[in-house]
Amino acid sequence: MSKHQSKSENLAEVAFYVPNVLGYVRFFAIVASWKFAMTDPVKFTILYAICYFLGAIDGTVAKVLKQCSFFGAQMDILMNRFATESLIFAVLKLGITNIQNDSEKMKFTLLFGSLFLSDFVSNWFQVFSSYLIDQPSHKSSNPVLSILLKIFTFPVVNFAITTLSEAYTYSFYLSFFPDQYKVLSSHPQYELLLKVALAGAVLKNIQNFIHLSAASLRIVGIDVKQKNEAAAAQGKKTN
Repeated sequence: MSKHQSKSENLAEVAFYVPNVLGYVRFFAIVASWKFAMTDPVKFTILYAICYFLGAIDGTVAKVLKQCSFFGAQMDILMNRFATESLIFAVLKLGITNIQNDSEKMKFTLLFGSLFLSDFVSNWFQVFSSYLIDQPSHKSSNPVLSILLKIFTFPVVNFAITTLSEAYTYSFYLSFFPDQYKVLSSHPQYELLLKVALAGAVLKNIQNFIHLSAASLRIVGIDVKQKNEAAAAQGKKTN
């Protein structure tokens, strides 16, 4: 084999790239965390933190080891949503179980149901639209949206917003466990940190809305293009 010839790889080798293995570990960590979500916040937090940490480094690992793959990218997206949605559902379950006032329970359910839909729908639309037109989800033909997408998808900005948003959701989770919550809330800067986390959660939902808007415009653009092409073809036939 020539020194410059690329090594061929099979399915098993790609499936077991190191970053992909990290994705499998993330999956099992989240599934394992379900057992403790309602009863043991310490174990749940450890397993959730493992998943979050591995998600923060898997992209870097892929680049360093030159093991980037389409499968790995999809695995990363899926595990990010899986982890976030699992945390939201844990909070929802705890709220429905522990909040006695029906009005408060409904407000709580609407809040976290909305957070779930905001996260899930925006990500589904941006991934789907990217596949349809083979264009990265951070690009848009609309100049304003394009600038906003570049800002919100800048790695440091995106990581900060996502982390703060997760921290805000997690604060609700821990509030249902008084002993552990007391340790967190007794920190002198807790109220300030909670406000910063709330700002991150608000920005995260703004980010989701921007992604959803850009993705919707891309899909509508495809519809317009197809209909115009069909009309042009029909016009040629009639002529």
